[in-house]
Amino acid sequence: MNLHAACIAFVLALVAGVDAAVAQANPVRREFVIATATPTGNYFTTGNALCRLLQRQGLYLESGDVTLLGCGASATSGSLQNAELLRNRDVDFALMQSDVLFHAYYGSRRFEGRRIEQLRSLLSLNQEAFQVLAGRGSNISTWADLKGKKVNLGPAGTTGHTMFRELFDIHSVDDTWLAQVATIPVSTHTVELCEGNIEVLGQTTGVPNGGLAGAIRRCGARLVALDTPQIRKHVADRPYYTPVFIPKDVYAGQASDVRTFGVLATLVATTDTPEIAAYSLVRAVFEGLAELKAMQPALANVVPERMIADGLSAPMHPGAMRYYMERGWIGEKPVRQPASPTSSAGTQAVAPPSSPAAAAVPAIVPVSGPVSGPVSGPHSGTPARSRGSTGRTKPQAKGRGAAGPT
Repeated sequence: MNLHAACIAFVLALVAGVDAAVAQANPVRREFVIATATPTGNYFTTGNALCRLLQRQGLYLESGDVTLLGCGASATSGSLQNAELLRNRDVDFALMQSDVLFHAYYGSRRFEGRRIEQLRSLLSLNQEAFQVLAGRGSNISTWADLKGKKVNLGPAGTTGHTMFRELFDIHSVDDTWLAQVATIPVSTHTVELCEGNIEVLGQTTGVPNGGLAGAIRRCGARLVALDTPQIRKHVADRPYYTPVFIPKDVYAGQASDVRTFGVLATLVATTDTPEIAAYSLVRAVFEGLAELKAMQPALANVVPERMIADGLSAPMHPGAMRYYMERGWIGEKPVRQPASPTSSAGTQAVAPPSSPAAAAVPAIVPVSGPVSGPVSGPHSGTPARSRGSTGRTKPQAKGRGAAGPT
């Protein structure tokens, strides 16, 4: 090597060394975005609460080259838009209903031919119950009582409309079973109920819901139980649905528990989401669960046992798996995720994930929850109590910047 070439090599090596030193001294600053829903809904509030937790606990650093700059909750139109944002890598995380997650991952219903294979589950949060409300004087208390009534299904494409259609199908009835079918939006359906223009409405939402509670107070509306053998089987056959028990006295004048079903709010990432980011967010949730519940009352009844088992319609993200294994909450022996069921309610049979490895999820083991407090689990109407440790197992970095909407 001549002197000129040696000098060039020396300078390049020196520059590389300086760059490495600069990179070490000035780590990458990363901002994460969580897609939520409308600013007035629970998802937006939950997304902001998640960001505050992550900011306070920080992004756990392994290599020392990433610093959490900020975390923002982005307002969206809801689960369907969030699925597309994840598909296009526009956000790192999103809150989605478990049924939308299921159909997006398996490519069924409105996602037929547009499957989003890169979706990955982190955890589930609160239940969103399909709550059917009947007007005063309608003498409706069970599903069978809807026969010959004026029922608002909600606009086509909404969760409520879809659920009503599924219930019609599994009970072998159609629109002629009713006296009238309406498609009034949620924004005005309680007004129409109280004015007597409809006798029944349905809405998939958290419990309690302010709008439904208002109708119950104003005009004596009442919850309708959705509990038939067909409904129980329909829910049991679909991993994205869960039984829901609405305890008595949740709404004014509700004298007994009401059984229905619903979906779960699910925290979702993708295969492009860095493992360390998923790990850090999951860790922040469980080690700050009491604080999260205080910030978001809709999460008051969530418990770790259910959060890591229910509603996870897509395979689990490696970052989430890592945290759960560290806590001893899941074992390493894989079990197959349920394949997409064939549904006579419009869900076509869909091939399972293309790779056996992609379909494998760890075996769930009993959880000693990191928080304590009264709960009402999705599979039991009986309050339970969960206690455990919140001790951290890894050092952490401090996050920078204020959480808030983007």
